[in-house]
Amino acid sequence: MKHTPSAPFVTGLSKPAAYLPDDFYSRYNKIQQRCILAHELSQIERKDLWVQLVYEIVRAVFWFNPLIHMAAPIIREDQELACDHRILKNSSNNERLEYVRASTKRLYANILPSTMAFLLNQKERFIMLEKHHSSTVKTTLGGLLVLTIGFIGLT
Repeated sequence: MKHTPSAPFVTGLSKPAAYLPDDFYSRYNKIQQRCILAHELSQIERKDLWVQLVYEIVRAVFWFNPLIHMAAPIIREDQELACDHRILKNSSNNERLEYVRASTKRLYANILPSTMAFLLNQKERFIMLEKHHSSTVKTTLGGLLVLTIGFIGLT
């Protein structure tokens, strides 16, 4: 019995690859296809699977800490939002609209574990898609805040 993905996803650490459902080219229009492929390739470029591996190792070591388990879906969702941000940074309003439409089509796909994070908080993702504004200052300040909190937490 052949199992094909019902939604696009990325897997593989040494040779990452994006897998597409059989009906990818008929289910999504050209703009949606381009946005979805850009999202999946962004996950590969950002090395999101390696981040997940490191996190799972930390999670295994600190299995007794409930905060570690609560952080898992948040980290995954942040990865998804970062990929969305990369796509939206230079997109037109029409491309954003098509990306939202593609996202809603994914909602009805059979859920694979790798697509669970995509479905966790659709409301926040749709709001971000609608009101996306790129800000280098906010990104820099956010990164510094995360590093500061991480440094304090580790000391």
